[in-house]
Amino acid sequence: MVFVSNLSFAQNQWDEEDILTINNEYLIPAQYCPGISYSTNNGILKIYNSNFECIKKINLLPDYISEGDIEVFCLTKGIFTSNNKYEFVVNRWGYDSNDDYFGDSGIYNEDGELLYSFNSEIRGRYSVSMKYNPYITDNKLVVQCYDFCKIFTLHKSINNTSAISSVQQNTNTSKLYPNPAKNSVTLEYDIQGQMQELQIVDMQGRVVASYLLDPSQKQVNINTSNYKKGVYIYRYGNNSGKFVVE
Repeated sequence: MVFVSNLSFAQNQWDEEDILTINNEYLIPAQYCPGISYSTNNGILKIYNSNFECIKKINLLPDYISEGDIEVFCLTKGIFTSNNKYEFVVNRWGYDSNDDYFGDSGIYNEDGELLYSFNSEIRGRYSVSMKYNPYITDNKLVVQCYDFCKIFTLHKSINNTSAISSVQQNTNTSKLYPNPAKNSVTLEYDIQGQMQELQIVDMQGRVVASYLLDPSQKQVNINTSNYKKGVYIYRYGNNSGKFVVE
């Protein structure tokens, strides 16, 4: 008896008009805002609904910054204030036309309005820790900075059940340092089973390097001496993160 697979036939039945491609975007689920995802690219925050339609586009870099990006945390809606707008914590960094470095941190809303600034307390280039990300518990926002911690009382409580579930599904078990980097970075990881591919991607969505991660090892060194200044994404399995090359 001969079995003929219908797999290729079935694949050809896809209507290409029903397949959505979002170019040069790396979508991140908003863990405190069910059904919402977002991307950051060249200092622009894009917010997508459950149908992956872009419903908000927010430019968060100053006009004088020629090259830079942002790191967004705790995207919510109507939690910080009562006006039911999207709000979030953000690190901003970049370079001006003279190649001078810029960096600051704050809480913003969907109109690009600054709700709270960490600038006066910065002990470095930006305040919000990229190692210990901000998080929300009940009606508290906890923002861990590099040498202090801020706790904000929010306008209303959040559903912790969905938030905790999302965190568990998207846990990043890796650690990358130093960040910002110059000539190299070290990525510490913990994987089980088979080897996994690590990709380094620039903010235009181009893969600039790839490595095979060995489960028997716990770290890999990435040579960044030939990288252009800017922000890069690393990703493997369900893990991802960003780092800056100076």
